[in-house]
Amino acid sequence: MQPASAEPVKTAFMVSKKRFHHAVDRNRVKRLMREAYRLNRQEFALPKGTSANICWMFVGTELPSYTQVETAVRTILKELQSNIQSERS
Repeated sequence: MQPASAEPVKTAFMVSKKRFHHAVDRNRVKRLMREAYRLNRQEFALPKGTSANICWMFVGTELPSYTQVETAVRTILKELQSNIQSERS
């Protein structure tokens, strides 16, 4: 059983230094991913008493727009949700 203070979902965001040499670009992509996740995380609900660790890794080579990132985050969250529901059944 997890402690009462623990969050059910912990997230991390990564952007490759190899693809984005400037920290400004890496930080921008991470900010976009965090904001898209923050606004869409209610679509991802875990069963009571469970927890998850999610690591988001950006693998593109071009700076994305917010709409591209949000679309990808929504798609991934829906897919994760359906996988969790199918495992529980």
